[in-house]
Amino acid sequence: MSDTSVQTNIVEMVQFKLLAGTTEQDFLKANEGIQQFVKQQPGFLYRSLCRKAGDEEWTDIIYWQDQETAAAADKAFMVSPLTKAALSCIDPASVNMQHLPVAVSIASCD
Repeated sequence: MSDTSVQTNIVEMVQFKLLAGTTEQDFLKANEGIQQFVKQQPGFLYRSLCRKAGDEEWTDIIYWQDQETAAAADKAFMVSPLTKAALSCIDPASVNMQHLPVAVSIASCD
């Protein structure tokens, strides 16, 4: 019998708003710690931080190797000294996080 299990990449999508009084510049500076954190995590593939002009909501999109590495990173994220500054800028009541398995993907080729 063959093994039919397929390792599926996971997209983590986190939507949130900043706390009142936090500027975009403050948050982007604090975000440097998140960049360092994710680069150190096993299974990290890619990250984008997005915000539509004039909108208060941000979307953080991170691609992980699989659900296990995504879950381990989430757990470490909350206690890492690298993420504390960014977490202090985010309104916790506004956070909506999803982990979605990738069904189809494509990368640009030369």
